[in-house]
Amino acid sequence: MSESTVIFRNGKAYLEIEDRVPSIFVRDVVQHIPIHETKDYDKEELKQVLKRLIEEKGSEDSLKWIQGSLRRDLRDFHEDGDVESFLDECIAYKRVQEVEELETLMGVMNTMIKLEEGTLFKHVWAYIEKDYEIYNALFKDSLGSFDLDLWIQHAKIPYEKGTWDLECDQGGYGMKVLECYWPSQIDQDQYSSFRGEFGGRGTIKQPKWVDGEKVGEEIVPTSYGVDFTPINAMMDYPLELIEEVKIERIDVYDGKNFSYPKLDPPINTKRWWTPHTMIEAILWEISFMGPPIEQDKKHDEIMQAVDDVKNGLAKTRPFKELLDELKENLEEDEKDEKQEQNNE
Repeated sequence: MSESTVIFRNGKAYLEIEDRVPSIFVRDVVQHIPIHETKDYDKEELKQVLKRLIEEKGSEDSLKWIQGSLRRDLRDFHEDGDVESFLDECIAYKRVQEVEELETLMGVMNTMIKLEEGTLFKHVWAYIEKDYEIYNALFKDSLGSFDLDLWIQHAKIPYEKGTWDLECDQGGYGMKVLECYWPSQIDQDQYSSFRGEFGGRGTIKQPKWVDGEKVGEEIVPTSYGVDFTPINAMMDYPLELIEEVKIERIDVYDGKNFSYPKLDPPINTKRWWTPHTMIEAILWEISFMGPPIEQDKKHDEIMQAVDDVKNGLAKTRPFKELLDELKENLEEDEKDEKQEQNNE
């Protein structure tokens, strides 16, 4: 059995085709294991294969049957034919048969994709740039009908770090990684159709509170939205694909508690990525707030607002006060709605 995977390695994309161990017939397992390459095997994986075979046979003689089959097939490789010594030396067969460097991702858009450690956003972006005219048409809706070339050209402009970037560098916090991930909360009926998301992950410095009093500052993990992040500022960040996904059956939005009530315990599972789902997630997010010129404008406005708050030039309100006001407004709206229904 063969399996194809797109692998990003050392800044380039490759198509790898692997042979994998059949999980039904011991004879196939053994025949597909070249004993002279035992150093490359994971014995625990082979043990799991044999364990499944034992369970499938479903009788007390299953182990003896498998041991007998192994002895016959391994006679030429091990003089004593001892199954345990074989398991101590070998692992399940998983050999890469073919590796092809890819000039484009167009022919493998629905193939599983993996990003090896060291893959940067600019490595993936180079493949998007190469076929941007096709992606422009393919992901027109994800791009909000904007021209992808706007981002292609903006990405070529050298990025100049601003005040926030320099503070993060000096303080040892800030966005560290870009990632494609699946929504953290989805309705189970949407599992086959939901879109992946794209954002950042890192740390942030924030006030530390003890018993309601500020006692200093601390650096804590956080997620980063990239809606306002210039595309040319993303290029040198590592890029990761997160396969974990949580499936939850949720109720309609609860405005009072600002949440979606959960109707059942969540189901934690995994869902692999393809070039199609990865690129779709990236293009949807980078274009969410409009073309680069609009993003830059809003980015500058936000950074100016941050500076104003730090310098005491902006009028601020405690978050709890704002939250209480929102709840009061919601309660008033509900009263008015009930009053209208009674009048009818």
